[in-house]
Amino acid sequence: QDSIDELNGRMTAVQGHTFSISENTKAILAITQAILRSVMNIETETEGFGARLQRMENNIQEMTDTLDDIATKGIKLKP
Repeated sequence: QDSIDELNGRMTAVQGHTFSISENTKAILAITQAILRSVMNIETETEGFGARLQRMENNIQEMTDTLDDIATKGIKLKP
C-alpha cells in the first residue's frame, strides 16, 4: 500500500509538471508570435529606407557644396 501511495503521489507530481510545461509552452508561443509581429512591422516600416537615406545624403551633399560655393565665391544676386 505504501508503494502505491508513493506512486500515486509521484504520478500527481508528473501531472502537475506536465500541466505547467503545457501552460508555459502556450505562453512562450504567444510571446514568440508577438515578437514576430513586431519584427514584421519593423520590416514593413523600414522598407525602402536605404534609398531614402541615399537621397538625403545626396541632398545634404548638394547643400554643402552650395554653402562651400557661397563661402568661397560669395552670393550672386540675379537681376
